[in-house]
Amino acid sequence: ANSMANSMANSRASSIPAEVNGVAVDGSAGVAWLAGGDGSAHGFDLEALKFTGKSTTAASPSKAAGGSLHCVSVAGKAGRLFTGGEGGLVGVWDLRQSLEKPLHRLDTGAARNAAGAAAKATKGPGGGGGGSCWVGSVRTDEDGNWLTVGGGVDGATSSWAAWTGHLSHWHAPSGTVVCASPAPAPIYAFSHHDETLVSVGSEGVVTYWDLHSTGFTARGRAASKVPAGFAALSVEKAALPAEEMDQMDASGDASGDASGDAS
Repeated sequence: ANSMANSMANSRASSIPAEVNGVAVDGSAGVAWLAGGDGSAHGFDLEALKFTGKSTTAASPSKAAGGSLHCVSVAGKAGRLFTGGEGGLVGVWDLRQSLEKPLHRLDTGAARNAAGAAAKATKGPGGGGGGSCWVGSVRTDEDGNWLTVGGGVDGATSSWAAWTGHLSHWHAPSGTVVCASPAPAPIYAFSHHDETLVSVGSEGVVTYWDLHSTGFTARGRAASKVPAGFAALSVEKAALPAEEMDQMDASGDASGDASGDAS
């Protein structure tokens, strides 16, 4: 009986979700966390080459929203896991606990609507509200203090028609948003480079954002022949000389216009 129970436990621990949309490695623990299509994050032991049996299944915000996880990020030093997907909520999890419920649920939809209202008040890009947010990418620092979130919006109202993406920056321990901004198109992935954030998404453009206390400002947009981007890698500073950045700035403005072939 014990042998059968152990066999069943090993079978459950070694099962992989039918769909994996993202991965983040906790180097200190030797565990990879997978963003599953079942709405949960699953731990995979990189030394034993098997699933740990530990997952966020019990109270995943994305699972509760009836959707899949799109992304995960881990802060090994702090023992924190961040998950994002359908429903627009980011789950903040304590890896030192049982993962029965998240420490925080960060509402990117509320942050986006507040940013849009503020932008409208200053005659910037924005509008009323509407639409359902989803999270495409999350990134945290090693200490788990700061979190950047990007994603998109489905079913936006006409006043938001040209702004179907969103970016937000959070203080993770308190679960409070520092700043948020609407984006011209859904964001699937991004990477930090010094004070710049490089993002890609559903348009054939690579966007360079400056982060400041009131939000994100697009300071450069480079046209691409790739119609959509699903991954973003950090770039070396030497690869971005000032004159090249000036050319990128001239290629398009934050309204979404960009020269060149984006096909």
